[in-house]
Amino acid sequence: MEISPVDFLIGFIVINLLLKVAYPLSGLVHELGHACAGLLLHRQDKVRIYIGRHGQRPTLALGRLELYVGPTSHFWGTCEIEADFKPWQVILVSAAGPLVSCTLAGLGLWGLFNSSALWGIRLLAGVFFYANCKLFVVSAVPKHIVHPHAPEEKSASDGLKILQALGGKVDG
Repeated sequence: MEISPVDFLIGFIVINLLLKVAYPLSGLVHELGHACAGLLLHRQDKVRIYIGRHGQRPTLALGRLELYVGPTSHFWGTCEIEADFKPWQVILVSAAGPLVSCTLAGLGLWGLFNSSALWGIRLLAGVFFYANCKLFVVSAVPKHIVHPHAPEEKSASDGLKILQALGGKVDG
């Protein structure tokens, strides 16, 4: 089967537009993984999720969980938990986000190769597979990450937080 340059260009544009939606959604679900772990480990503390260019007031508040969501095309986000964690708790909370991303990537891969699914569903599954694989790698590799909206701000990746907790150092 031969693909014309126009078909290729249209496919390229569609996939990139879908990624502009998939990245923030995947980032939100990744951060919800951290939040759920934090909410379970510390039942009295407040948990905040920040995604994109958000305001000072929460977009959505559900009990102890507050979401600050604004426009973005990145998957960058943070989850802040008002608690003093032991190193093993830091490891659990830090691993929860990449675990969610890895699970979503696996589901996307399954959907991509599910031959009984419609081609549009398979396309969406492929886009979410790619977005979650990328998010998993970016968050799991131990390094300092620069905030896309504020380059002067740096934070530790989930992988770096886990390594620091294993070494006894918990701060980022």
